[in-house]
Amino acid sequence: MRTGCLCFAFLTACSAKVGAPSKSGVVGGASAVYVESGATRSQSSAEAAFSTSADAPLSACTKTETIADCATLACAIPEDAAGTIPSAGTITMRVGDHTVVLAPGADHAYPAWQDASAALWAGGELLSIEAAGAEVPPFSGTLRAPLAINVRAPTLPPDGAAIPVAREAGIDVAWDPIDEGTVVLALTGASLDGRRAVVSCAFDAHAGLGSVPAAALRTVQRGDGSLTLSTRSSQRVEVGDYGIQLQADTQARTADGRRFTTLVSLD
Repeated sequence: MRTGCLCFAFLTACSAKVGAPSKSGVVGGASAVYVESGATRSQSSAEAAFSTSADAPLSACTKTETIADCATLACAIPEDAAGTIPSAGTITMRVGDHTVVLAPGADHAYPAWQDASAALWAGGELLSIEAAGAEVPPFSGTLRAPLAINVRAPTLPPDGAAIPVAREAGIDVAWDPIDEGTVVLALTGASLDGRRAVVSCAFDAHAGLGSVPAAALRTVQRGDGSLTLSTRSSQRVEVGDYGIQLQADTQARTADGRRFTTLVSLD
């Protein structure tokens, strides 16, 4: 089962380079430890997807433009027909005492795994990922789970109300710097053509500051949307015709420990 707060954004769509793998995949997990109603809570999830396209397979997003540290994307339902999605066989993820097994279904799609009461990591642990192989050749990799950042701006309303976002002003983001990783911002809303519009930004976690340009926000229609911040570590693995991104996301927190995921009102 998925939840909107922990499904990590596979927003890694990019144009293929000459000589680059012609097919793609994304495998990884997300973890969160946060305070809610005065109690400490934890969640985690893991997902995998592969495609015969060089674009990100799970999000079915097409990059429309790159603006500064951000990419604008238009997302729709994946076009791969049932039974034609490639499989990498059983995928095993290990971190500390936790083991997660992702197994493809008859249509080769991988059901998302989730634990609504425990975190896979707190940050700093080694995460290993190993695929047995099928249409996608066997592969493996190791990465270090990123630490959570404490977000200083924008601030979340205590009552859970939507944050107003002026599209013509952009969004400035600030957090307590950490030594490693990438801060990933995902703002979603509606596009003019009816698809889901996404602004995905990547900032150096050590910088402590990031900015979403107004030009990127203009690709999202006025109205309701969502904003999420997380820290990411990643590793790229190439096997056969496939370029596969292995990634680990840790949800950002506010200064008082709440998870940083919120509704926004764009005008």
